[in-house]
Amino acid sequence: MKKESNSLILMGYCPSPHGIRGGFSFFPISKEDSILKLGMDIFLKKSNNVDSEYHSYKIAKISKGNKWILFLDRVLDRNEVESLTPVEVYCDRASFPELDNTSEFYLGDLIGLAVLSYDTGEPLGKCSGHYHNGAQYVLVLDIQNEMVELPFIEYFFPEINLARGEIKIRRPEVISE
Repeated sequence: MKKESNSLILMGYCPSPHGIRGGFSFFPISKEDSILKLGMDIFLKKSNNVDSEYHSYKIAKISKGNKWILFLDRVLDRNEVESLTPVEVYCDRASFPELDNTSEFYLGDLIGLAVLSYDTGEPLGKCSGHYHNGAQYVLVLDIQNEMVELPFIEYFFPEINLARGEIKIRRPEVISE
């Protein structure tokens, strides 16, 4: 199935099989905030292949803990998992739970937003991703064709305006004027 990627949010990665019964070893971007659950539609895309298509599956079983394991409908044994992995796991943004507060957002909503200087309002680039490093969330920014990773804390990101599609940042010294 071909799916448009503009509504899909990266949830994690499956680098290899787990066991012989069709399980995937799964590494979520965020263990604490994952919305993945039994019966949910997910989309798999071959890792490191920009031309690959997204393929739809339903979660048949999910085991969360120190090690996460996913079982998907239509994937019944290790050989099938080996033919699919390594893959990235995506979820349609429309399947995320609604937020109660209008000032709340999902980190995936920030991807593609313009990044501006907090001091001058000068355009710097765009947000291209995020991840959790075990201690905190990190935003990945494309600033003047360089990837810059900053901890997602209020000091660096004092203003986020989804309606205007903007993230204002305080530039650390590593980002030149």
